[in-house]
Amino acid sequence: MGLRASVSVPLIAGSGEPVAVLNLYGHDAAAMAPLTEAVWRVYKPDPVAAGGAVGDLEPGAAELMAGLAEAFAVRATIQQAVGVIMARHGVGAFDAYLSLHAPAAETGSSLTTTAAAVIQQLSDHGDRPDT
Repeated sequence: MGLRASVSVPLIAGSGEPVAVLNLYGHDAAAMAPLTEAVWRVYKPDPVAAGGAVGDLEPGAAELMAGLAEAFAVRATIQQAVGVIMARHGVGAFDAYLSLHAPAAETGSSLTTTAAAVIQQLSDHGDRPDT
């Protein structure tokens, strides 16, 4: 088929578990290099660890990278809230996720909004997970 490059991007559920992978393939490795670098930078934001500069991205690739970066930020918020619940209630990650998910479902709020509220409560209580 003449494929010379591929980029795989995991798709992660709110629980933090990967549920699928977006695989992108190309015939021209040089043409895919900016996308590959951009994906790498989302995973490794440190410029030294990520390597050289990322070239200009096509509009679709730029949109994909913006979405991926936002998804990672959402995931980080949810995982931080799961950690807070684990510490506060002495439960495992799965149970903490369920206790985060249930109020979101009951109120119709997004998981991200509910997670941010859990984190804000911790901040309001002076970083004491047992309160």
